[in-house]
Amino acid sequence: MTTNAKLVLALVLLALGLRLAPIGHGLPRRYVPDHHMIKRSLVMASERDLAPPISAEMSYPYLVPYLLLPTYAAEYALGRAAGKWGNAEEFQRAVTLDPGLLHIPARAWMALFGALTAWATYRAARAAGLERGALAAGFFSATCLLNLQLSTHERPWAATVFFGALASWAAGVHAREGTRRSLLASGV
Repeated sequence: MTTNAKLVLALVLLALGLRLAPIGHGLPRRYVPDHHMIKRSLVMASERDLAPPISAEMSYPYLVPYLLLPTYAAEYALGRAAGKWGNAEEFQRAVTLDPGLLHIPARAWMALFGALTAWATYRAARAAGLERGALAAGFFSATCLLNLQLSTHERPWAATVFFGALASWAAGVHAREGTRRSLLASGV
């Protein structure tokens, strides 16, 4: 592994550590009542519908509920196998008593997206022609207080910033190489 790769890995691990340290903040209370990503995945599971209608609570679709759905399914299956609950009603009761069962996995996903943003920012800066500046950009992304805060909540913003950084990386590659593939990737 090159020195640069080690430094980028260290940035991502720093970012992940900063985001995982406060992962249990506020629990068992929920101070943000509109955890619509969690609600969306639970509605999809309860209605067995991967495309439920848009409602006032869930005004537009996100990728995150689709990540949470298999996460919660695995959590349910593992808990059932371990004897923590025997059916969906008991699981519902368990998450009512311990909301962290739903919130911690959602926060972990956001922490991962937030940490990977440091890597994507580094790659975008490299594609834009920066050398040492790319490491600085990755460091600032890893330690940015707004990105850090948004990466500790069950909200879509950390994922949104991550995909924006990926699109910036692809746009930088496209500006340099002009390939159709990089152009398409920048639109993702």
